[in-house]
Amino acid sequence: MPVNKVSKSQLARLLATENLDVVHKQIPTAYFNVKTRELGLPIWDKASANIYDLLVGHEVGHALFTPTNLADYYSAIDEENEGIVQSYINVVEDARIEKLMKRKYAGLSKSFFKGYSEMHTENYFGTEDRELSDYNFLDRINLHFKLGNYLTLPFSDEEKMLVDRVAIAESFDDVISVVKDIYAKASQESETDNHHNPDNFDDDSESSDGTPNNSSNKKSEKGDKERSDDDEKSGD
Repeated sequence: MPVNKVSKSQLARLLATENLDVVHKQIPTAYFNVKTRELGLPIWDKASANIYDLLVGHEVGHALFTPTNLADYYSAIDEENEGIVQSYINVVEDARIEKLMKRKYAGLSKSFFKGYSEMHTENYFGTEDRELSDYNFLDRINLHFKLGNYLTLPFSDEEKMLVDRVAIAESFDDVISVVKDIYAKASQESETDNHHNPDNFDDDSESSDGTPNNSSNKKSEKGDKERSDDDEKSGD
């Protein structure tokens, strides 16, 4: 049964408590532009209402909790690699805003669970034929917080401490604090492992996801977001 676009648009506006500009179009995944307040939803023929509820809930999370001056944070962390920094922030921010959305709207917990369950079953994230240990640290963080109920991602003891900090992030300042340390860790390893090579990110995000910030989302190929106003979008 086709998903009712009008009802999903209304749901987004109700959850966000503002008159968001909700658009439905042929894009790799959902996104939210924190400046223009535009929420984009992809037209996926086979996606269920559960998946669309997940996408709406995720992107509204960016509307409610993600600051509008994202670009300032990219340059503050690494002015020469802002696009890569954006991927790091998106992944950690996605985990935070989904936690806050489930806390604010208890009924969304079931929508997130069902949506991610279906996405995992349908292999939206492309994990079916890959060794989980082959993913870089950022992608494993992303998968852990989106598919952790269905997959056990491998982490070293040092990585687990950073993952735990992602899990307890409450404010955007908390997000930036842990992103700086994750990014520094990747920078130290980049000479041998090439962790900062953009080709290593099947990135989303979105992007936030976000599919919600899907740095490992199969459907998103190289990008999880349409990036006309790149610096201001959070994707699935």
